[in-house]
Amino acid sequence: MTGDLVLCRDPDDNFIVETAIKGLVQYLVTRDDDIKWDPEVIKFLEKSDIMVITVAKFLAILPRVSKLNGDSLAGRPL
Repeated sequence: MTGDLVLCRDPDDNFIVETAIKGLVQYLVTRDDDIKWDPEVIKFLEKSDIMVITVAKFLAILPRVSKLNGDSLAGRPL
């Protein structure tokens, strides 16, 4: 990571956002309120087609997403 991204109120969160972008993720799953509720962060991530979601929401959609992707772990408990 370059550390060049300066977007978040909490400087430590910039690393998380940069990692998500460079990792080409579909979801950034977090309990961090600064990331979850900051409109600038959300808008910035949406430009890279990244959705910020809570852990609970991710766990709710995980079986469905895994099944769509052909993951044999779909429906198994974590």
